[in-house]
Amino acid sequence: MTMKTVTLRPFEEVFGVLRRVERDDLQVAVILSCSDDLVKVVFQAGSPEACALEQLLSKDLLGFNVGILRTDEQTKPLLIRIVEKRSLTSS
Repeated sequence: MTMKTVTLRPFEEVFGVLRRVERDDLQVAVILSCSDDLVKVVFQAGSPEACALEQLLSKDLLGFNVGILRTDEQTKPLLIRIVEKRSLTSS
């Protein structure tokens, strides 16, 4: 499994299974598994996007399907959606 590092431009979205969130003095990163690859989405520490991701840290979402959409709004720089896994069997 390879890891690709990306930065999102406004109105770009990445979707995958949340594996982990990493942070250091320089950046905040989200690691998602997308198909057969890992994608590392990075934002500068202290940025509005990084602050939005910090809120994600407070939730127990590891293993959930997560979509992260970057916007051009300063008040809401990221839209984060959590998709519940559903069974493919019909009831």
